[in-house]
Amino acid sequence: MIAFLSVILVIALLAIIPAYVMYFASLYYFGKSMRESHPEIYSRYEKFSFFAQSYSALQAIRSNPDLVRQLDPDVLDQLRRTYRYLVIGASCFMILLLAGLGISVASKA
Repeated sequence: MIAFLSVILVIALLAIIPAYVMYFASLYYFGKSMRESHPEIYSRYEKFSFFAQSYSALQAIRSNPDLVRQLDPDVLDQLRRTYRYLVIGASCFMILLLAGLGISVASKA
């Protein structure tokens, strides 16, 4: 059991790195395309850094269907791609946590 969970842990660890690299690259391009195509929408989410502003815009736009309808098709594609990578990265992280917890529990028994 511990060997199986260890394999899952290693696979999740190896999968999480490229998933988050793709997420941050996609978030960068999403923010850049939002700033160029829709500066009036993007400026609503003023934050301290470019990534924080892009993340705030991503979350706010996804929850507001009126803003989604205003987006250009290219920006909308970037939005979907960025959110997909975020979900993949978070899922890999949860699998990593559960495998680590399973190893911890199985080794104590």
